[in-house]
Amino acid sequence: MPALPTARTLVTATRTTFEYAHGPVGIELAFVTPALPDDLEVLSRPLTYVVFTAVSRDGAEHSLDFQFAVPCDVCIDHPGRAVAPTSIAVDGLDAAGFRSEVSGSR
Repeated sequence: MPALPTARTLVTATRTTFEYAHGPVGIELAFVTPALPDDLEVLSRPLTYVVFTAVSRDGAEHSLDFQFAVPCDVCIDHPGRAVAPTSIAVDGLDAAGFRSEVSGSR
Protein backbone atom coordinates (compact mmCIF):
# COMPACT_ATOMS: atom_id res chain seq x y z
CA MET A 1 0.00 0.00 0.00
CA PRO A 2 1.40 3.44 -0.82
CA ALA A 3 2.22 5.91 1.93
CA LEU A 4 -0.40 8.52 2.78
CA PRO A 5 0.32 12.05 1.59
CA THR A 6 1.39 14.49 4.30
CA ALA A 7 -1.30 17.11 4.86
CA ARG A 8 0.53 19.17 7.51
CA THR A 9 3.72 19.21 9.59
CA LEU A 10 4.06 21.14 12.85
CA VAL A 11 7.31 21.42 14.82
CA THR A 12 7.46 22.88 18.34
CA ALA A 13 10.07 22.72 21.11
CA THR A 14 8.75 19.43 22.55
CA ARG A 15 6.63 17.94 19.77
CA THR A 16 6.80 17.18 16.05
CA THR A 17 3.45 16.34 14.47
CA PHE A 18 2.69 14.96 11.04
CA GLU A 19 -0.87 14.85 9.75
CA TYR A 20 -1.84 12.53 6.93
CA ALA A 21 -5.17 12.56 5.12
CA HIS A 22 -6.55 10.30 2.45
CA GLY A 23 -10.21 9.96 1.64
CA PRO A 24 -12.36 9.42 4.72
CA VAL A 25 -9.50 8.75 7.18
CA GLY A 26 -7.01 11.10 8.83
CA ILE A 27 -3.95 10.04 10.85
CA GLU A 28 -1.87 12.16 13.21
CA LEU A 29 1.58 10.94 14.21
CA ALA A 30 3.30 12.91 16.97
CA PHE A 31 6.79 12.51 18.39
CA VAL A 32 6.70 13.98 21.90
CA THR A 33 9.68 14.65 24.15
CA PRO A 34 8.65 14.84 27.83
CA ALA A 35 10.57 18.02 28.64
CA LEU A 36 8.89 18.89 31.92
CA PRO A 37 11.24 21.09 33.96
CA ASP A 38 9.20 20.59 37.15
CA ASP A 39 9.61 16.77 36.99
CA LEU A 40 13.32 15.90 36.76
CA GLU A 41 12.66 12.15 36.60
CA VAL A 42 10.58 12.57 33.44
CA LEU A 43 12.94 15.21 32.03
CA SER A 44 15.92 12.83 32.37
CA ARG A 45 14.31 9.99 30.39
CA PRO A 46 16.25 9.44 27.17
CA LEU A 47 13.18 8.77 25.09
CA THR A 48 10.51 10.18 22.87
CA TYR A 49 6.90 9.08 22.98
CA VAL A 50 5.11 8.28 19.73
CA VAL A 51 1.39 9.10 19.74
CA PHE A 52 -0.99 7.94 17.01
CA THR A 53 -4.46 9.37 16.48
CA ALA A 54 -6.90 8.20 13.80
CA VAL A 55 -9.86 10.37 12.83
CA SER A 56 -12.90 9.70 10.67
CA ARG A 57 -13.14 12.63 8.29
CA ASP A 58 -16.60 11.69 7.05
CA GLY A 59 -18.23 10.78 10.39
CA ALA A 60 -18.56 7.08 9.53
CA GLU A 61 -16.84 4.17 11.27
CA HIS A 62 -13.79 2.74 9.51
CA SER A 63 -11.55 -0.25 10.08
CA LEU A 64 -7.88 0.67 10.31
CA ASP A 65 -4.81 -1.57 10.38
CA PHE A 66 -1.73 0.30 11.46
CA GLN A 67 1.88 -0.82 11.74
CA PHE A 68 4.76 1.20 13.16
CA ALA A 69 8.25 -0.25 13.12
CA VAL A 70 11.54 1.27 14.18
CA PRO A 71 14.82 -0.56 13.65
CA CYS A 72 16.74 -1.24 16.85
CA ASP A 73 19.85 0.45 15.50
CA VAL A 74 18.34 3.85 16.32
CA CYS A 75 19.65 3.30 19.87
CA ILE A 76 23.32 3.02 18.91
CA ASP A 77 25.85 5.75 18.37
CA HIS A 78 28.35 3.75 16.31
CA PRO A 79 27.41 1.83 13.13
CA GLY A 80 27.76 -1.90 13.55
CA ARG A 81 27.61 -1.90 17.36
CA ALA A 82 25.62 -4.83 18.77
CA VAL A 83 22.26 -4.20 20.42
CA ALA A 84 20.27 -6.34 22.84
CA PRO A 85 16.65 -6.21 24.02
CA THR A 86 16.04 -4.84 27.48
CA SER A 87 13.03 -4.30 29.70
CA ILE A 88 12.14 -0.83 30.89
CA ALA A 89 10.20 -0.25 34.12
CA VAL A 90 7.99 2.82 33.88
CA ASP A 91 4.92 3.08 36.09
CA GLY A 92 1.73 2.99 34.05
CA LEU A 93 3.42 2.18 30.73
CA ASP A 94 4.03 -0.99 28.76
CA ALA A 95 7.58 -0.44 27.60
CA ALA A 96 10.39 -2.39 26.01
CA GLY A 97 13.60 -1.26 24.46
CA PHE A 98 17.04 -1.99 23.20
CA ARG A 99 20.42 -1.12 24.58
CA SER A 100 23.78 -0.80 22.97
CA GLU A 101 26.18 -3.57 23.97
CA VAL A 102 29.66 -2.33 24.70
CA SER A 103 32.22 -5.12 24.36
CA GLY A 104 33.51 -6.43 27.68
CA SER A 105 30.61 -5.11 29.79
CA ARG A 106 26.97 -5.95 30.43
